[in-house]
Amino acid sequence: MSSLEFGLQRMTRIRAFVAVYPYSKTSVIARTFFDFSTGLRKCRQVLATMAERKVINRCRLGQEYAYFRGPKSSQWVHIAEVTDFHWKVFYALREGQEVVYYKREAEYPGGRADALYYLKLEPDGSGLKFFLEYDDGGNRFDKLERYEVYAKSGEWVNEFWADPLKTGRPSFPLVLVVSDREISRYGIEVIRVKVCRPGDNYMEVLLYG
Repeated sequence: MSSLEFGLQRMTRIRAFVAVYPYSKTSVIARTFFDFSTGLRKCRQVLATMAERKVINRCRLGQEYAYFRGPKSSQWVHIAEVTDFHWKVFYALREGQEVVYYKREAEYPGGRADALYYLKLEPDGSGLKFFLEYDDGGNRFDKLERYEVYAKSGEWVNEFWADPLKTGRPSFPLVLVVSDREISRYGIEVIRVKVCRPGDNYMEVLLYG
């Protein structure tokens, strides 16, 4: 394969990558596709070329650019926060651990989660499943009540994630809320809830918080 063919294939993979993980930062893309000593510099060059050719789009996010496909969403900051959460969790996994399932904007009866995860943490495949709610503080936060209704309904027991290891003991995912404001748990009796602040050590909160 020529260097030109390799470069074009890498650009194709990057386009597919930012379709799945919209608003991923330069540093994330470099770590994924340019894992060598001068990779960050090369990554910046390739991404700049792709942006100039309008192969992908970009916007400034802090000290870096964030890359995406299609028009810029009106909710792009929120989407970028959810993507950033994903990479912080992903990079916190140890050897042998993995993200088995990840779905952004996972719908359920009565609502839609920012994401649904199943993490493999042990050699036997056991781990942790959770719904992510990354609160932007813009509206009344009634998500926990929705999850409570869903959990009590029992409609979830036949979902593939209810019993991924086929143990015969289905369980409802933890709900992790990332928010800068106080989150009321009044009336929540069935679901497990953990709350943390943006930028916290998310894996530590998930496992021990």
